[in-house]
Amino acid sequence: MKGASRLVVAPPHRRWRGALHPPRRWQVEALPLALEALASGRGGLIHAATGSGKSALIAEVCACLEPAPGAVLLISTPTQALVEQLASTVAARLGEERAVGRWFAGERRLGRITVTCNPSLPSLAEALEDAGLRAGAWIVDEAHGSECQTLLDAAEALGEDVPRLGLTATPFRARASEALSLFGELLYTYDAEDARRDGVIVPFVVRSWRGREVPLDDACAEMIREAIEDGWAPLVVDAHSIEDAEAFAARLQQHEGVRAEAVHSGQGRAQVEEATRRLITGQLDALVHVALLKEGINLPELRALCLRREVKSPVWMVQHVGRV
Repeated sequence: MKGASRLVVAPPHRRWRGALHPPRRWQVEALPLALEALASGRGGLIHAATGSGKSALIAEVCACLEPAPGAVLLISTPTQALVEQLASTVAARLGEERAVGRWFAGERRLGRITVTCNPSLPSLAEALEDAGLRAGAWIVDEAHGSECQTLLDAAEALGEDVPRLGLTATPFRARASEALSLFGELLYTYDAEDARRDGVIVPFVVRSWRGREVPLDDACAEMIREAIEDGWAPLVVDAHSIEDAEAFAARLQQHEGVRAEAVHSGQGRAQVEEATRRLITGQLDALVHVALLKEGINLPELRALCLRREVKSPVWMVQHVGRV
């Protein structure tokens, strides 16, 4: 069965009816393009700036698609935390919690719409086959990471005829090895300049060091103190490694009078979440982090970030800065 026969698309008058929030202009424009591309079986890629509301668009796509009997609408996203976030967003839009399955290490439940993390895609593909089910369509969240072998293998396992819709803030690639080969067509672009024009994201201000020549961390520490004095807290500071994060957070605490804490992969999820809660409630001024500002992190309370290390990847830069 070809992918185009696995989906029923809601008529235009039903789109956005019952949505939790009024749709933004770009979402209204992108939705019919996404639905048509999936229904036709060809799929494609949507480029939308960080913070512009891609999760809401994914939820509306799900609300407008009905998989055929025996088919599942599949959504993949990089992390377990994003599985929970996206599944909750989709379930709230549908008003049907049980219709949305979650498939990752902590929970393995199939639904008419099933959200999974990238590492769990292989086991999900096997589970669908064992249950006599198939993917009616595949929505790939944070699609800039889709060139990894796990997703390429999943595409083969799910079937080449399954239409794929990718969403990302960073469709541009620096190297041929990063090409987004799972998606043949760029369907829609809504970049940061569009989002600033529409008031969807806030224009940022760049503060550069203009003092005397000093070691990098001396300059960063002084700029962090000034930012906090000027009301630009809470803020985050990036680190090179776990050891570096711990050391710089200790320096800020002990010598600079900054209420800072380190967060990194060496800590448990509960510890990172508690530190983040303390940051956004004003109990901390800063978090010194290793890879905290990545796909799907949602911290609208952040006022500033301090870049302590050189950045060469445009994808990393946009994903990082766009979280503030």
